[in-house]
Amino acid sequence: MNFGLVLRANGLLIFFLSIHLVSCLDCFFGDHIPVPAEDAFPCLYNTNITEGTKRTILDITKNSLDAYVFKDIVRNSPKSYPLRHISVDIDHEIEGVYNETLGKEINAFNFYQIIQDKIFTPLADAHTQFIKPGCLAYVFIQPFTLGAKMVDEKFVIFAKAAQNYPSLGTDEITFWNKEEVSAVIGQEITHIDGLPIIKAIQNFIHRYPMHSKDPSVNFNKAIQIDFMSRQSLMASGKLDRYDMEYTLSNGKRVTFKWAALWSGFNDYMCDNADYTGGASLLPSHETSVTPLKPDSDTLIYRIPSFMSRINEELFLKSWRLTRNFTKLIVDLRGNGGGLVCEGMHLVQHLTSAPPPVYVDVRHSKLVDELVRLSGNTSDQWFGTGAWPDPKNSSVDYADWYGPRALRRGGKVAEYSEKLMYTGAREKSCVQSPNPWRSQGNFEQILLLTDGNCGSTCAIFTTLMSKQHEHVKTVTTGGLPHQKHMSFSTFPGGLSSLSDCADGGRLRCELDDFAFDRVEPQSKRNFCTDSDADFSEFRADTVRGQELPDEFTFYPADHRLMMWPGVNDDEDRELYERVDALFT
Repeated sequence: MNFGLVLRANGLLIFFLSIHLVSCLDCFFGDHIPVPAEDAFPCLYNTNITEGTKRTILDITKNSLDAYVFKDIVRNSPKSYPLRHISVDIDHEIEGVYNETLGKEINAFNFYQIIQDKIFTPLADAHTQFIKPGCLAYVFIQPFTLGAKMVDEKFVIFAKAAQNYPSLGTDEITFWNKEEVSAVIGQEITHIDGLPIIKAIQNFIHRYPMHSKDPSVNFNKAIQIDFMSRQSLMASGKLDRYDMEYTLSNGKRVTFKWAALWSGFNDYMCDNADYTGGASLLPSHETSVTPLKPDSDTLIYRIPSFMSRINEELFLKSWRLTRNFTKLIVDLRGNGGGLVCEGMHLVQHLTSAPPPVYVDVRHSKLVDELVRLSGNTSDQWFGTGAWPDPKNSSVDYADWYGPRALRRGGKVAEYSEKLMYTGAREKSCVQSPNPWRSQGNFEQILLLTDGNCGSTCAIFTTLMSKQHEHVKTVTTGGLPHQKHMSFSTFPGGLSSLSDCADGGRLRCELDDFAFDRVEPQSKRNFCTDSDADFSEFRADTVRGQELPDEFTFYPADHRLMMWPGVNDDEDRELYERVDALFT
């Protein structure tokens, strides 16, 4: 088993739980060779797990989640319609999983699924996920994805060609009838498995709120990919049935089996695999800078992610422009975040120097030990020399971890409140220098999202729109009956993922929290099996606010009833409609 603490280039804490204690069968059927899901699940259900392994995993999960920054709030989260109300007593639920699984005959797949269903999934926190072992990595797909549009003031959901599946065409899946698949593409779907289609999707996003506490944001993600493509490593990967029945608007019914595609590597078995992820099914877009039209005074920044030096990319693509633009559309659809300093640099270029972002650290036995181990060092996230004084950013705060009783979301608990991302002193800002030579001169800015603007993207949009009158937000799609929709999602907390390439390791024996450094070569299997990712910090754009950004509803200024699209014609129409919103 392995606990680790590393610092990414973006300055975010990467805290990972990686446990290699599961005995798995050879569950793959060849690289990217699809089989019916009903043939894959017997293999998944024949994975073994020992009593000692189950107890160890639950002990680690319990001790880790004691550091979950929202642990007190999620027992009864503040109501903020339309955001999902969270009511999860983490300690109680973990105790329930102990009772449900220990001493019981259960396979490894279902054991991990119970942890997901009972503890992680109900939190509706995209920064807080539980991932099954990589040897259980399948993607389950249907032969098409979904699209949505308004037709004569009627909301219609239809079948779209699944052009985004990697290295996979419907011709390769012999148990799908090709003529039936072709006949369904473009057709309106009214029911799925006997339920009205909107109800079926609503049931899915209520059961698996994977991306946001806003149902409309999850709806966009569901029709784009999640509803028709499930990963066995994630909570939605346990299928209720092995096929899906569609009722078309002409009354015809068609049924397609779920196809199972192995998404691991053939070179590795469960006892030495270094692979824990599933296949990426989302389309890839590049950062771009383009005028709306040749004679338009509107410029478009397309930023699909902050996970690269996007300011440098934007700068290099902007200097070729031969004239000035007064209006800017920043297209952030599907932007899941990335390097915080990249977002802060862009805020500074487009508006003015951003204020500091503050974080809360929830006190726990685990974090206490990490602080002790880090000592007075500035290169460790928990080091006492790593943080500036909240009252004086030019002075290191020697004893930053002193607890304070802070009221957050109606609950009082012990936190340490720290200043973060203050500019040049932040390590990730040094590694991602600001390339802009001057400030942008845009008179109006519209931030375009589909709600799936998370983490750094959420901090960026909040700082931009809440502090500058000339910056407004626009969202697309969502549930048609929901009046308002969030322009961002999962803004608080830090994602924690395993990093197999890291050179040093921290190993934690949880019974006494005895940490010792070991080299990865001495434990070749450190980066396998389950990964528990959770928010250890809450990052807010206003210091000391009682209701965290994570639980605050930030409605967009404008909303367009256009749903996620990937082709140029849809983008052109969308940009023109966004452009019409400029005053």
